[in-house]
Amino acid sequence: MAWRGAAERLPAAATVVAAVGDPRAAWAAEAAPYTVLVRVHGCAVSRDGAGCRACGGLLSQAGSGRDRCGQCGWSLPVPTVQAQREGHEIRLGGLGSSCRIRLVVAAGARAEDAALRLEVAGVACAVVHPLHQAIRRAGGHRGERGVDLFADYTSFQQARRLIGKRG
Repeated sequence: MAWRGAAERLPAAATVVAAVGDPRAAWAAEAAPYTVLVRVHGCAVSRDGAGCRACGGLLSQAGSGRDRCGQCGWSLPVPTVQAQREGHEIRLGGLGSSCRIRLVVAAGARAEDAALRLEVAGVACAVVHPLHQAIRRAGGHRGERGVDLFADYTSFQQARRLIGKRG
């Protein structure tokens, strides 16, 4: 209830971006002056999100394909933006356009330094430790790997060994 109350008190020019797959966040965001609801393909509603925030009833997908409350009729809103991972990129669609975003990950002993330099250059970057987690995050699915690696010799060799283990 506190999230929804906070959204109700936002200034008229405010925009709330929320995950439509989280009933708690979607319900709270509906009270905002303007809402962008994002659906990330492959993410399901968790069990702790199975309760209706409006009345406490149980959300169900029976017949509709969308989570809906059998008691009060509230249902997850239709997403404004669709996001889907495709290899090492994210495809975004909605709001009258579509685009692809390249995933950039910095790892290793100087990851924070590299990330700062990338951010200053206008490239959004996530810092991920350790290296094998960064490879997993940026690597995509088997057969769809198109990762660009910028590394010193030692880090490159370590990454090569880790990637070889994953196939």
